[in-house]
Amino acid sequence: MSRSIALVLGSFLAVNAAARVLWPGFDATIWLLDLRAWPAWLGTTLIATVAAALLSFACRPRMGQFRQRLTMAAILLLCLAALVDSARIAAMYLAGEVRFGTVIALSWFVLAASVVVLVGAIRSRTHRDVKRGRMLAMGVVPACLAAFPLAQMFLFGVTDYRRPADAILVFGSRTYADGQMSSALTDRMKTACELYRDGLAPKLILSGGPGDGAVHETEAMRSYATLHGVPDAAILLDPEGLNTRSTIRNASALAQKHGLTSMLAVSHFYHLPRVKMTADRAGLAVFTVPSPQGQPLNRLPYFLAREVAACWAYYVKP
Repeated sequence: MSRSIALVLGSFLAVNAAARVLWPGFDATIWLLDLRAWPAWLGTTLIATVAAALLSFACRPRMGQFRQRLTMAAILLLCLAALVDSARIAAMYLAGEVRFGTVIALSWFVLAASVVVLVGAIRSRTHRDVKRGRMLAMGVVPACLAAFPLAQMFLFGVTDYRRPADAILVFGSRTYADGQMSSALTDRMKTACELYRDGLAPKLILSGGPGDGAVHETEAMRSYATLHGVPDAAILLDPEGLNTRSTIRNASALAQKHGLTSMLAVSHFYHLPRVKMTADRAGLAVFTVPSPQGQPLNRLPYFLAREVAACWAYYVKP
């Protein structure tokens, strides 16, 4: 198991170490560790060093004493970075900067994974069951690929980052043929209107696509907003928000046109990691706010599975 985790974690860090140098918008290291407070060169060096050590261990687990010590030192560096990140998150919580939907931080999982790999590296000189390790890898690697986006949804996605901003960006969802909004869209609009009434932003950006019938998603959203205390003059429509990428692209254009520098992005928890990743790559400053579910979403398992695939698709295609 330790080699499988090392392979997945090392591959992710290696890709992002290269991205920090060659394609900065592609760097997604922040989803594991927030190194923005570190000097850029130091953060890149740390990521590259740890990635090399993890991949080396994953591919060639039998090590001499010298390489074993180097590998263990690199993993301990990753543990230290995870501890620092955990302390930062705790400080944000104590300062009231965020509202956590869960008390667990992803950096804790990074720390736990690092410890598992560290134990594997310590045992590497005596462990000989290569066949068993390969069989475990066949199951652990796919599990890690699915678990990473799910962890983002249930840790980052449920965390409320509401604060004063220039606008509230609402992501559309289904509108039925009779013009009624789906329960998912109603949840999002209810949250957005509450944010507006609380004075956190002076404008709403309503983004969506065609409905099932003659009523466009954005028109249904506008009708709901005006009925719940938002003046029409405070509403901006994006009728071409056919998907997450187009909504972010159109919101960026509206931000430039209207001089908006920050937004609160409202959607369901499982969608928000992809929203944040796409916005960061577009250079759009957004703070995510999950919309509570007014009633259970019957297709939630399907939405989660679809979002796992969508997160990786958006990651590999900027």
